[in-house]
Amino acid sequence: MLRTIHLYGHLEDKFNREHTYDVGSVSEAIKLLIANYSEFKEALRKGYYRIVRGSDVDVETGVGGLSEEEITMQFGNGDFHIVPVLEGSGEGSGKGWGQIIAGVILLVIAIFVPGIGPALAMQIGVLGAGLIMSGIATLMMPDIADDQDDRDERAASYVFNGAVNRMEQGAAIPIVYGRFGVGSIVVASSLTAKDT
Repeated sequence: MLRTIHLYGHLEDKFNREHTYDVGSVSEAIKLLIANYSEFKEALRKGYYRIVRGSDVDVETGVGGLSEEEITMQFGNGDFHIVPVLEGSGEGSGKGWGQIIAGVILLVIAIFVPGIGPALAMQIGVLGAGLIMSGIATLMMPDIADDQDDRDERAASYVFNGAVNRMEQGAAIPIVYGRFGVGSIVVASSLTAKDT
């Protein structure tokens, strides 16, 4: 059955938007694209993609998106859409959006609610602006890959006095003022062996 494969983003720029092939599954379509375009495989490896099936689909929200198991399934009618997923988007989890909405609400309260003093309005406004900026930063931050096998290999390390000092690359570094009773995070370390 002839079906159209739609490419979006940088794939569209490099390999054209529409391709029509006689394929039944997404995996067959990708194999044909790789066979026809020598650079397609490398372009696919450089990003994350959502596969959406259907002619009238909303590729932005991914309604009708296929799971990993469905990529090899044979389908009847419907086009395939290969849509890049923006890094840091949280893939629809809504991370950061709650902070942005709360920040906007606080800014509206600070500006339009009468009866609060100027000092309190300023504090609420600064808090709202901070929440908005934090939400934007959260949306832009890529998710840290959760590679369980790699984590298990490193789990036995108790360097620097205990397991609480281990952290993944890219994790936030807390800044603590005053007294605290929590484990530390080693940001950088070095060991030098000298023969005396």
